[in-house]
Amino acid sequence: MAEHMQRLFLAAESERLLAHILEARRLRTTVFAPGLFSDPAWDILLNLYLGELRHTETALDELAGAIGLSPAATDRWLDALAAKGLTRKKAKLIGDGPLIELSATGASAMRRWLGLWLSGQCGGDAESRVTGLLDRLSGKDH
Repeated sequence: MAEHMQRLFLAAESERLLAHILEARRLRTTVFAPGLFSDPAWDILLNLYLGELRHTETALDELAGAIGLSPAATDRWLDALAAKGLTRKKAKLIGDGPLIELSATGASAMRRWLGLWLSGQCGGDAESRVTGLLDRLSGKDH
């Protein structure tokens, strides 16, 4: 029971952190000119990872709206990310578009990034603890 509660806490904490990171990225446009910062690939990965942590499916149109690009431009970025093995389109369609998800490689890379980022925030040994907890949370063991 304690381990289950710890997993739930970690999932909620990871979701909260990613939601704050995404909100901070969106807030930039309230201070700086829209279009000054352009990092669609990273925004796509962050949004898909948040969806994975929340166990929600992400449609192409929804993802495009979340990152502020047209569906066509988002689709081109997704093709580039898929070519790197980080994302994939599922066969299931929502409306006119496919569902998008991180590949196993993409999800693993995002877990590693979150562990590294948190270790920078929390100090040295946190990376291995956080990465291990994230792996257990997602059902993956080292």
